[in-house]
Amino acid sequence: KGLSGEWWNYRHTQHHAKPNVYLKDPDITIPFAFLLGKVIPAKWGKKHWGKMPYRHQHKYFFLTLPPLLLPIYFHVDVVNYLTRKANWQDTLWMLTFIFPQHY
Repeated sequence: KGLSGEWWNYRHTQHHAKPNVYLKDPDITIPFAFLLGKVIPAKWGKKHWGKMPYRHQHKYFFLTLPPLLLPIYFHVDVVNYLTRKANWQDTLWMLTFIFPQHY
C-alpha cells in the first residue's frame, strides 16, 4: 500500500519470468544481506565484498528478513527503482500517500 504500481508490476513480472533464479528473481536477490548457492558466496568472499557473516546466514535469516523486508528493503528498492527510471509521476503519487500518514 502506497508503493509504486510500476515497481510492483516489474518485480512481479520478473519473479514469474525466472522464479528462484539468482539475479533474475528480485524476490531472492538481496545481495548485501543474504547470498545463495555455492558460486556467489565464493565470488563475494574472494573479492571481499560485503561484511555480513555469510557463513551463518542460515541462523539470522528468520530473525532479520521478515521484520525488515517490507518496512525497509522494499521502500529503499522502490525509491531506487523510481530514480533509475526517472518516473517522477509515480514518485509524486507515492509521496502523497506517505506524507499525510506521517505528518
